[in-house]
Amino acid sequence: MSFTLNGQPRNTVSVSTLKHLITELTGRELTDAGQPIDKKQLGIAVAVNAELVPRTRWVEVTIQNGDDIEILTAVQGG
Repeated sequence: MSFTLNGQPRNTVSVSTLKHLITELTGRELTDAGQPIDKKQLGIAVAVNAELVPRTRWVEVTIQNGDDIEILTAVQGG
């Protein structure tokens, strides 16, 4: 399967849902509600095809061939 992640083409056979993708990218296990098991802040938001996906839906959103996925990290500044 191929999709775009933050503007870069990506091919994979191991990732099926947003939850799996986030776990693979961050190295952190997530609950089905999208919360890190270690209880620390994750600090990211995910959009698929320009639509924001709430973390409670990461477990059910299946990545499709051709999807455009953006992962945004929260940055504090002043």
